[in-house]
Amino acid sequence: MLLVTMLALPAYAADACPSATVASGRDPVDAAQAEVLGWLNTGDAAALHARFSGDFQAAVPLPAIQGLVDGIAAQSGCFRASKRVSGSKSAAEYEISSATHRWLLNLQVDDAGQIGGLKIAPPPPADPPVARSSLPLRFPVDGAWTVVWGGDTAALNHHISLPSQRRAADLVITDATGKTHAGDGSKFTDYYAYGKPIYAVAAGTVVTQIDGVPETPLGQLSPSLPLGNSVILDHGGTYSLVAHLQSGSVKVKLGQKVKAGQELGRCGSTGNSTEPHLHFQLMDGHSVDRSFGIEAMFSDVTGTRGGTALPPGEYTFLKGDVVTGAGSR
Repeated sequence: MLLVTMLALPAYAADACPSATVASGRDPVDAAQAEVLGWLNTGDAAALHARFSGDFQAAVPLPAIQGLVDGIAAQSGCFRASKRVSGSKSAAEYEISSATHRWLLNLQVDDAGQIGGLKIAPPPPADPPVARSSLPLRFPVDGAWTVVWGGDTAALNHHISLPSQRRAADLVITDATGKTHAGDGSKFTDYYAYGKPIYAVAAGTVVTQIDGVPETPLGQLSPSLPLGNSVILDHGGTYSLVAHLQSGSVKVKLGQKVKAGQELGRCGSTGNSTEPHLHFQLMDGHSVDRSFGIEAMFSDVTGTRGGTALPPGEYTFLKGDVVTGAGSR
């Protein structure tokens, strides 16, 4: 693990630091974290360096640790609290805070409790606010579909923790009893959504096209190819993604210009999909790893929410809605 050295400025007086409230825990890494926080507050770089494993001491000399301790103290002053964000018994991440600053402390310890890795850095910048699409959008499917995941909270939308998927939605077709399939659901063709056409929501250019991924066995997931067969369109700076398409069904090629309502492929269950459904999202970039999700707004949609007709006006996905787009009527 890399050691991040901060800009050195005149440090606060060490004796001005009160005792810090540290993250509680019984793991060896928690105990080491409490000591590290104390050494940062007292400016005791030598004690911190002495707790390093032999290999880490050889890789990071004491003067570098002194610069780190002095630089952090100069910028932040005393650390007053910390909380564990994630980790295991031997490696964890903590958020440590002073009166003016927050940092992320990543710490690794070996079996003897010696520190084998240390990184202190500012937290990453906050994600930008969720933007709403202004692009006129056609609904991506025909007929009535049920939103099984969609909305702005984790309870409504399991995608929300992923930046590019924070307003993504999953859609299925259900019958009058709420089931997504006929019979026992043991075959893909039992599912009402399977094989249904998926359409471009607006005119655009194909910037990603994946086909040939086989259907994932029902009830299983394929996290190594999470999107399965998929198409991403560039609509002039707004990008749409349709995923989990049926193998061999994709009808567009990379670089192709498409029209709104043009068929892109058929609903399938490829990739990280337990049963046939459509995954749809809008993004501000073409990469699902380096983009932020945009809230899709549809202007001509009908349907029901909790058994009541949807109000007129712009529509955005919400879990439980049954929705029909204008292209279906």
